[in-house]
Amino acid sequence: MTARACPTLPCSVASAMTGLALVVAALAGCARSPTAADCQASADELSRFLATVDHEPSTVLDDWTYHLVLRADLPRRARPDKPILQVTSTQIIFQGQLVTTADLGPHLADSFRRAEIAVASDHGQSPPPAVAHGVYVLVDADVPWIQVVAVAAAAAGAGFDRPAWLFRRPAVNPPPPFDDLPPASAGANPYAACASLGKLFDALQIQEGGDKAESLIAGIGPALVDCRCAVDMPALRLGVWQLIGHAHPTSALEVTLARDATPIELPARMPWRDASKALVPDGRAWLVAR
Repeated sequence: MTARACPTLPCSVASAMTGLALVVAALAGCARSPTAADCQASADELSRFLATVDHEPSTVLDDWTYHLVLRADLPRRARPDKPILQVTSTQIIFQGQLVTTADLGPHLADSFRRAEIAVASDHGQSPPPAVAHGVYVLVDADVPWIQVVAVAAAAAGAGFDRPAWLFRRPAVNPPPPFDDLPPASAGANPYAACASLGKLFDALQIQEGGDKAESLIAGIGPALVDCRCAVDMPALRLGVWQLIGHAHPTSALEVTLARDATPIELPARMPWRDASKALVPDGRAWLVAR
């Protein structure tokens, strides 16, 4: 099983397709337009709701998230792309490739060198700035601490001295029910009643770079006001959630690894689900097994 980065939309294809169908239904099935004041209030409420939805770019497949330890204390944060390292009790996977413990260091070192070259090229600096020294580390809850220590040492030795350990966190807004979803209107022009919203979705389709979810959240309120909310608002609300929401959100806990830092020393066989509690955000430490 491999992990992949999802740039802006959920990894679940079924969820995304359901969202598209709902958006089409919402745009095609319009009722009488509300007053300008009522529309503004509805548009503002929808924008506030969508801003609270877990819409940050996901870094893991939904079917891998259940392996991660749950941490409710970690904040939401937007995350840039980083290499992905998966660790289970029986295997290590780096960037989708199965590697041995002995080979992990060289693989990480090669990836770090290529990251430095890319950063230097992007920033036009030589030597490259001290950025992108991070790697996402996804650890199965059952992995013993001694294995985590070995992986951390290999990462630090390769230059990835600021790993981002990924954890599950509770969803702020859980996924809405899928029952009785309104079907899309066959043959209807979905943008006929709200051309401004149609233009917004068309622009998102061709947007290059940036976070499409953030662009959608920023633009949906003004677009609705422009067409006096001539849409099925409940269907639109549910459909947009299906497009941008994450049912299994994650948070990244970054720790700077340094041999001269205060050690986190734990029993070698302690499982990650318990040992991970010793890590604090933005801390500086060295991992040790006893």
